[in-house]
Amino acid sequence: ASGGGRNYIINGAKEFWQRGTNITLNTGDPVKYSTDRFWTKITGGSFGVLQSTDVPANTSFDTSAKLSTGFITGVGFYGTRLEAKEVKHLAGKTVTFSMYLKSLSPSSVTNPSFVIYSPAGTSTDIWNDDLSIDEEEVNQALVLFTDWQQYVFTFTLPQNCERGVQIGIKWDDLFSGGDLYTTGWKLEEGSQATKFTRAGGSYAGELA
Repeated sequence: ASGGGRNYIINGAKEFWQRGTNITLNTGDPVKYSTDRFWTKITGGSFGVLQSTDVPANTSFDTSAKLSTGFITGVGFYGTRLEAKEVKHLAGKTVTFSMYLKSLSPSSVTNPSFVIYSPAGTSTDIWNDDLSIDEEEVNQALVLFTDWQQYVFTFTLPQNCERGVQIGIKWDDLFSGGDLYTTGWKLEEGSQATKFTRAGGSYAGELA
């Protein structure tokens, strides 16, 4: 059932890491999956997605994703994809995205933003693994802090997103020392950010 409170993002709490808890990328590597259901792409340098126990205080989260580089990444993206069959009824409606995020050095991250893409052209659930080809539908600048912050964005989900949604965080450059930590991702119908819930309803349900 749809409605406010349901989370459309699977593994938003970064609990599942079946591909390993330290995923690395280098210049020229294809898209890599890291946290289950989440993938990463960089245009240069080196990059790692690591499991971390650094989490926001007074929340139910046990793990976060640490996005780290030893030098510089160029343009990068970390996010997830939602199939058209799951989100097409949300197109044209008010939705709210929320997440927790921090950076060890905000000045070391250039132009961080929250972004949503739809598939290029008229295709459904077909992605190019190239952010310059897929259609950018939403771009909201992120002001980063060294302590955990919850970010909440309420907007109308563009009609093109009935063909699929790619949702995540993007940056132009991530320099050494600017490590990002994130957890608690939730996309829900309605204009309010409600308490975090798993998309599957439970730990076991999230794996189904």
